[in-house]
Amino acid sequence: MKTPCDILLVAVNAGYAHASMSLRCLMANLGELESRAAIAEFDSQLEPMQIAEAVIAAGPKIAAFSVYIWNVGVIADVLRIVRAARPNIVLVAGGPQIVPDDDPAGILPLVDVAVCGEGEGVAREVFSTLLAGGGVASPVVAPPPDLAQVALPYRLYTDEDIAHRVVYAESTRGCPFRCEYCTSAGSGGVRAFPREALLEAFGALLDRGVRQFKFLDRSFNFGGEAALAVLDFFAARQFTGLRLHFEFTPDALDAAWRERLLRFEPGMLHIEMGVQTWSPAVAKSIRRPMKPTAVERALRFMIEEAKADVHADLIAGLPGEDEASFQTGFDRLVALRPAEIQVGILKRLPGTAIGRHDAEAGVRWSPVPPYEILENRHVPYARMRAIARFGRCWNLLCNSGRFRASAPLLWRDGGSPYARAMRVAETLYETCGRMHAIGPKRLAAAIGEVLVGEAGVSAAEAHAALERDARDAAWDRS
Repeated sequence: MKTPCDILLVAVNAGYAHASMSLRCLMANLGELESRAAIAEFDSQLEPMQIAEAVIAAGPKIAAFSVYIWNVGVIADVLRIVRAARPNIVLVAGGPQIVPDDDPAGILPLVDVAVCGEGEGVAREVFSTLLAGGGVASPVVAPPPDLAQVALPYRLYTDEDIAHRVVYAESTRGCPFRCEYCTSAGSGGVRAFPREALLEAFGALLDRGVRQFKFLDRSFNFGGEAALAVLDFFAARQFTGLRLHFEFTPDALDAAWRERLLRFEPGMLHIEMGVQTWSPAVAKSIRRPMKPTAVERALRFMIEEAKADVHADLIAGLPGEDEASFQTGFDRLVALRPAEIQVGILKRLPGTAIGRHDAEAGVRWSPVPPYEILENRHVPYARMRAIARFGRCWNLLCNSGRFRASAPLLWRDGGSPYARAMRVAETLYETCGRMHAIGPKRLAAAIGEVLVGEAGVSAAEAHAALERDARDAAWDRS
């Protein structure tokens, strides 16, 4: 970060490995102001006082913060500290959590200017006005910019970013759907970046040694010819170590997409597919298009034919879905054998419509970020917390890759993967009183207890499987 600077663009990332694409997009579109601006990125594990100290030390006239669900609490504290220590610094906030009429974290009163929407088209004007001493009416509601007029940010990835961080990319913005839990709902459809400039930028990144790209497109397979061109581009350049992450809508995978996906070598594609629920009735109630047969067909294609590493998402707590229905859907997903299953707890994100079900469904929400559902008429508080612990346990048990030999034995006898993994989670919670900072040896003990006590696995077989996991995953079993 350059010091001093007039404009400091601030991100608090989930971890060092993540590089803020949003700030790089803003920086690339500041025009003559770019030379007066700097990017400052911090890990969310830092104390707010540490972040505030670094912001103040940079000596900016303007400090602009990118606000997301995972950092909104930290940023609120940083804003309070900076305001108290340096009231002369103009504070600006933007990002998905900045919504004019829905501000549960209380960010808007803490800043001088709030920017809602995609900021590239307005940031230059806003900052110019503020630097000149003028006033800006807040909030600034930014219309979606013409992507043909948006400067691409990829030159701003540094050599350090390329060597040590995830390189984020996008070929489109927007989403064609109106799912009520999603901040992208109602974004006016899908808009594509100009193809030629985009592919030229990706070529430059490949020349610099980038081999892993994580695309942020909300529904990549709705990106039309622009998205297909991206696949064609990378299919023709299958470097050793190439790894591409895309998010696909699972029930919309036509022949053109299938043909493209089959061109890639096994393991090059990491595909995130948001199943969310297997219940058509629940999906309809939240305005999510969902065809179970088509979803299953798409998942099978990705896993069995395209040989992609599939990350599938389910959401617990959706209106109208009880735990039994969620369990059935989870077990159905396990049977398809995706590489990862992510269990998310429903959140009431600012600006979304999911809250319209509150009265009818008896919903209670946490008042603190990430605003997770606490309970509804179908799933009481204690069971919702148990499902949250189950999701954490599944990450440790299956998504981590540490228990490839022992975990499948839990349901080898035809038992429910959900029920058996829930028992492991309950055993851990009963013995440890927590679901964080669980080491592999402690988890192995819980797995062994359920294997022998409930899954009908002999003590000798359970021990042998856990020993194999300890050896293969290189964790200490002693």
